[in-house]
Amino acid sequence: MEFLVINFDHINSDPDKDRRGCMKRGMVASYFPDGKTWGSDECLPKFVIIKVPNLTESEINAYEGFRKQWREDIGYEITAQNANQGWYNIRVWEKNVSVSGLNKITTNKATKISDFLIRWGCENIVVTDNQITFRIQLWNAIRTVEFWDILALQFAQISFVLNSYSNGIGNITITTPENWPVLEVVPKIENRGGTIVSIDGSSYTFTIPRAAIVPSFVHDIRIKVERLYMFMQYRFNTSTVDAAVINGGTLILTKEQLLNSIINSMNA
Repeated sequence: MEFLVINFDHINSDPDKDRRGCMKRGMVASYFPDGKTWGSDECLPKFVIIKVPNLTESEINAYEGFRKQWREDIGYEITAQNANQGWYNIRVWEKNVSVSGLNKITTNKATKISDFLIRWGCENIVVTDNQITFRIQLWNAIRTVEFWDILALQFAQISFVLNSYSNGIGNITITTPENWPVLEVVPKIENRGGTIVSIDGSSYTFTIPRAAIVPSFVHDIRIKVERLYMFMQYRFNTSTVDAAVINGGTLILTKEQLLNSIINSMNA
Protein backbone atom coordinates (compact mmCIF):
# COMPACT_ATOMS: atom_id res chain seq x y z
CA MET A 1 0.00 0.00 0.00
CA GLU A 2 1.23 3.52 -0.85
CA PHE A 3 0.19 6.59 1.13
CA LEU A 4 0.16 10.18 -0.13
CA VAL A 5 1.02 12.20 2.98
CA ILE A 6 0.65 15.96 3.53
CA ASN A 7 4.01 17.69 4.09
CA PHE A 8 2.75 21.04 5.40
CA ASP A 9 -0.01 22.45 7.62
CA HIS A 10 -3.16 23.96 6.13
CA ILE A 11 -4.04 26.80 8.52
CA ASN A 12 -7.23 28.72 9.29
CA SER A 13 -7.08 31.73 11.60
CA ASP A 14 -10.17 30.44 13.43
CA PRO A 15 -8.87 27.73 15.83
CA ASP A 16 -12.12 25.77 15.70
CA LYS A 17 -12.26 25.77 11.89
CA ASP A 18 -8.57 24.98 11.77
CA ARG A 19 -9.02 21.86 13.91
CA ARG A 20 -12.19 20.66 12.19
CA GLY A 21 -11.46 21.46 8.58
CA CYS A 22 -7.73 21.75 7.88
CA MET A 23 -5.37 18.93 6.98
CA LYS A 24 -2.07 18.93 8.84
CA ARG A 25 1.41 17.61 8.14
CA GLY A 26 1.45 13.83 8.42
CA MET A 27 -2.20 13.29 7.53
CA VAL A 28 -3.03 10.88 4.71
CA ALA A 29 -4.47 12.61 1.64
CA SER A 30 -5.06 9.32 -0.22
CA TYR A 31 -3.74 5.78 -0.55
CA PHE A 32 -3.50 3.17 -3.32
CA PRO A 33 -2.29 -0.40 -3.85
CA ASP A 34 1.41 -1.09 -4.43
CA GLY A 35 2.81 0.17 -7.73
CA LYS A 36 0.80 3.41 -7.94
CA THR A 37 2.09 5.88 -10.55
CA TRP A 38 2.02 9.25 -8.82
CA GLY A 39 1.53 12.52 -10.68
CA SER A 40 3.97 15.42 -10.92
CA ASP A 41 2.01 17.37 -8.29
CA GLU A 42 2.02 14.49 -5.80
CA CYS A 43 5.56 15.04 -4.57
CA LEU A 44 7.77 17.42 -2.60
CA PRO A 45 7.37 20.04 -1.36
CA LYS A 46 3.63 19.48 -0.75
CA PHE A 47 3.58 15.71 -0.33
CA VAL A 48 5.69 12.68 0.52
CA ILE A 49 5.01 9.07 -0.42
CA ILE A 50 5.17 6.42 2.29
CA LYS A 51 5.14 2.84 1.01
CA VAL A 52 4.29 -0.26 3.02
CA PRO A 53 4.63 -3.27 0.66
CA ASN A 54 2.09 -6.08 0.84
CA LEU A 55 -0.26 -4.20 3.18
CA THR A 56 -3.81 -5.35 2.37
CA GLU A 57 -7.01 -3.37 2.47
CA SER A 58 -8.32 -5.56 5.28
CA GLU A 59 -5.22 -4.73 7.31
CA ILE A 60 -5.84 -1.02 6.82
CA ASN A 61 -9.39 -1.51 8.09
CA ALA A 62 -8.03 -3.44 11.05
CA TYR A 63 -5.89 -0.41 11.91
CA GLU A 64 -9.18 1.58 12.10
CA GLY A 65 -8.63 3.55 8.91
CA PHE A 66 -5.92 6.19 8.76
CA ARG A 67 -8.32 8.80 7.36
CA LYS A 68 -10.91 8.39 10.10
CA GLN A 69 -12.40 11.63 11.41
CA TRP A 70 -12.47 12.35 15.13
CA ARG A 71 -16.14 12.92 15.86
CA GLU A 72 -17.92 13.97 19.00
CA ASP A 73 -19.89 11.03 20.41
CA ILE A 74 -22.28 11.79 23.26
CA GLY A 75 -23.20 8.90 25.55
CA TYR A 76 -26.17 8.96 27.90
CA GLU A 77 -27.69 6.98 30.74
CA ILE A 78 -30.82 7.28 32.87
CA THR A 79 -29.79 7.65 36.51
CA ALA A 80 -33.25 8.03 38.08
CA GLN A 81 -36.87 8.34 37.08
CA ASN A 82 -40.35 8.99 38.47
CA ALA A 83 -43.29 7.57 36.54
CA ASN A 84 -45.90 9.46 38.58
CA GLN A 85 -44.30 12.83 37.88
CA GLY A 86 -43.16 11.94 34.36
CA TRP A 87 -39.46 12.77 34.62
CA TYR A 88 -36.06 11.19 34.04
CA ASN A 89 -32.68 12.17 35.43
CA ILE A 90 -30.06 11.70 32.71
CA ARG A 91 -26.28 11.90 32.53
CA VAL A 92 -24.56 12.71 29.22
CA TRP A 93 -20.82 12.58 28.56
CA GLU A 94 -18.33 12.68 25.71
CA LYS A 95 -17.01 9.24 24.76
CA ASN A 96 -14.21 10.42 22.45
CA VAL A 97 -11.99 12.23 24.95
CA SER A 98 -8.21 12.05 24.54
CA VAL A 99 -5.82 11.10 27.32
CA SER A 100 -4.88 14.77 27.75
CA GLY A 101 -8.52 15.83 27.92
CA LEU A 102 -9.05 17.15 24.39
CA ASN A 103 -12.74 17.21 23.43
CA LYS A 104 -13.98 17.13 27.03
CA ILE A 105 -17.34 18.69 27.87
CA THR A 106 -15.97 22.05 29.02
CA THR A 107 -16.13 25.77 28.15
CA ASN A 108 -17.91 26.42 24.82
CA LYS A 109 -18.90 22.80 24.39
CA ALA A 110 -20.50 22.69 27.84
CA THR A 111 -22.34 25.91 27.05
CA LYS A 112 -23.57 24.54 23.72
CA ILE A 113 -24.97 21.38 25.32
CA SER A 114 -26.44 23.27 28.29
CA ASP A 115 -28.22 25.68 25.95
CA PHE A 116 -29.61 22.72 24.01
CA LEU A 117 -30.92 21.16 27.24
CA ILE A 118 -32.57 24.42 28.26
CA ARG A 119 -34.30 24.56 24.87
CA TRP A 120 -35.69 21.08 25.66
CA GLY A 121 -37.11 22.36 28.95
CA CYS A 122 -34.57 20.47 31.07
CA GLU A 123 -33.98 21.40 34.70
CA ASN A 124 -31.39 20.80 37.43
CA ILE A 125 -28.54 21.09 34.89
CA VAL A 126 -25.16 20.43 36.52
CA VAL A 127 -21.86 20.51 34.58
CA THR A 128 -18.92 18.63 36.11
CA ASP A 129 -15.75 17.03 34.72
CA ASN A 130 -16.69 15.75 31.22
CA GLN A 131 -20.35 15.19 32.04
CA ILE A 132 -23.65 17.01 32.43
CA THR A 133 -26.55 15.77 34.52
CA PHE A 134 -30.09 17.10 34.22
CA ARG A 135 -33.79 16.30 34.55
CA ILE A 136 -36.15 16.08 31.58
CA GLN A 137 -39.91 15.95 32.11
CA LEU A 138 -42.65 15.02 29.66
CA TRP A 139 -44.87 18.07 30.17
CA ASN A 140 -41.97 20.54 30.09
CA ALA A 141 -40.37 18.95 27.02
CA ILE A 142 -43.58 18.96 24.99
CA ARG A 143 -43.89 22.72 25.43
CA THR A 144 -40.56 23.53 23.76
CA VAL A 145 -39.37 24.64 20.34
CA GLU A 146 -36.93 21.70 20.21
CA PHE A 147 -39.66 19.10 20.68
CA TRP A 148 -41.65 20.49 17.75
CA ASP A 149 -38.59 21.47 15.71
CA ILE A 150 -40.16 24.68 14.40
CA LEU A 151 -39.31 28.36 14.46
CA ALA A 152 -39.87 30.30 17.69
CA LEU A 153 -42.44 32.55 15.97
CA GLN A 154 -44.43 29.50 14.91
CA PHE A 155 -44.14 27.90 18.33
CA ALA A 156 -45.48 31.04 20.01
CA GLN A 157 -48.77 30.50 18.19
CA ILE A 158 -49.42 27.09 19.79
CA SER A 159 -51.39 26.68 23.04
CA PHE A 160 -51.12 23.61 25.26
CA VAL A 161 -53.52 21.89 27.66
CA LEU A 162 -52.61 18.89 29.80
CA ASN A 163 -55.89 16.97 30.01
CA SER A 164 -54.53 14.14 32.15
CA TYR A 165 -51.42 12.21 33.10
CA SER A 166 -51.75 8.63 34.29
CA ASN A 167 -49.57 5.50 34.25
CA GLY A 168 -46.79 7.37 32.48
CA ILE A 169 -49.00 8.57 29.62
CA GLY A 170 -49.98 12.18 29.03
CA ASN A 171 -53.18 13.23 27.28
CA ILE A 172 -52.61 16.62 25.69
CA THR A 173 -54.45 19.05 23.47
CA ILE A 174 -52.67 21.62 21.36
CA THR A 175 -54.31 24.37 19.36
CA THR A 176 -52.54 25.78 16.32
CA PRO A 177 -53.37 28.65 13.94
CA GLU A 178 -56.25 27.74 11.64
CA ASN A 179 -54.09 28.00 8.52
CA TRP A 180 -51.69 25.26 9.68
CA PRO A 181 -52.28 22.18 7.50
CA VAL A 182 -53.09 18.91 9.23
CA LEU A 183 -50.40 17.16 7.19
CA GLU A 184 -47.77 19.28 8.95
CA VAL A 185 -49.04 18.97 12.52
CA VAL A 186 -49.90 15.26 12.73
CA PRO A 187 -46.50 13.94 11.56
CA LYS A 188 -44.74 16.10 14.16
CA ILE A 189 -46.82 14.50 16.90
CA GLU A 190 -46.42 10.97 15.58
CA ASN A 191 -42.68 11.34 14.92
CA ARG A 192 -42.17 12.14 18.60
CA GLY A 193 -44.07 9.04 19.70
CA GLY A 194 -47.54 10.52 20.12
CA THR A 195 -50.85 8.97 19.05
CA ILE A 196 -53.66 11.16 17.71
CA VAL A 197 -56.90 10.76 19.67
CA SER A 198 -59.02 13.39 17.92
CA ILE A 199 -58.84 16.42 15.66
CA ASP A 200 -61.32 19.26 16.08
CA GLY A 201 -60.57 22.04 13.64
CA SER A 202 -57.16 23.37 14.62
CA SER A 203 -57.15 21.50 17.97
CA TYR A 204 -55.31 18.21 18.20
CA THR A 205 -55.67 15.83 21.14
CA PHE A 206 -53.07 13.11 21.47
CA THR A 207 -51.53 10.74 23.98
CA ILE A 208 -47.81 10.34 24.49
CA PRO A 209 -45.89 8.14 26.96
CA ARG A 210 -43.12 9.71 29.00
CA ALA A 211 -40.83 6.95 27.67
CA ALA A 212 -41.07 8.55 24.20
CA ILE A 213 -39.18 11.60 25.44
CA VAL A 214 -35.83 9.87 25.94
CA PRO A 215 -35.36 8.43 22.41
CA SER A 216 -36.62 11.72 20.91
CA PHE A 217 -34.13 13.66 23.00
CA VAL A 218 -31.23 11.29 22.21
CA HIS A 219 -32.01 11.48 18.48
CA ASP A 220 -31.98 15.27 18.69
CA ILE A 221 -28.75 15.51 20.65
CA ARG A 222 -26.98 13.34 18.07
CA ILE A 223 -28.16 15.55 15.22
CA LYS A 224 -27.76 18.99 16.81
CA VAL A 225 -24.96 18.62 19.35
CA GLU A 226 -22.56 16.01 17.98
CA ARG A 227 -20.20 17.43 15.38
CA LEU A 228 -16.86 16.76 13.74
CA TYR A 229 -14.17 17.56 16.32
CA MET A 230 -10.96 17.04 14.33
CA PHE A 231 -10.47 16.68 10.59
CA MET A 232 -8.50 13.43 10.97
CA GLN A 233 -7.84 11.31 14.06
CA TYR A 234 -4.65 9.63 12.75
CA ARG A 235 -1.49 10.93 11.09
CA PHE A 236 2.15 9.98 10.56
CA ASN A 237 4.51 11.36 13.20
CA THR A 238 6.92 14.18 12.40
CA SER A 239 10.05 12.04 12.42
CA THR A 240 8.61 9.70 9.77
CA VAL A 241 7.61 12.55 7.47
CA ASP A 242 11.03 14.15 8.03
CA ALA A 243 12.71 10.87 7.07
CA ALA A 244 10.68 10.76 3.85
CA VAL A 245 11.74 14.32 3.01
CA ILE A 246 15.41 13.52 3.66
CA ASN A 247 15.05 10.43 1.47
CA GLY A 248 13.90 12.53 -1.49
CA GLY A 249 10.15 12.34 -0.83
CA THR A 250 9.66 8.57 -0.61
CA LEU A 251 10.02 6.23 2.35
CA ILE A 252 9.51 2.47 2.60
CA LEU A 253 8.30 1.04 5.93
CA THR A 254 7.59 -2.44 7.25
CA LYS A 255 4.18 -3.15 8.77
CA GLU A 256 5.67 -2.90 12.24
CA GLN A 257 7.31 0.43 11.44
CA LEU A 258 4.00 1.68 10.04
CA LEU A 259 2.18 0.98 13.29
CA ASN A 260 4.93 2.65 15.31
CA SER A 261 4.84 5.74 13.11
CA ILE A 262 1.12 6.47 13.36
CA ILE A 263 -0.15 9.01 15.92
CA ASN A 264 -3.67 8.60 17.31
CA SER A 265 -4.70 12.06 18.53
CA MET A 266 -6.96 10.52 21.17
CA ASN A 267 -3.87 9.00 22.80
CA ALA A 268 -2.11 12.35 22.97
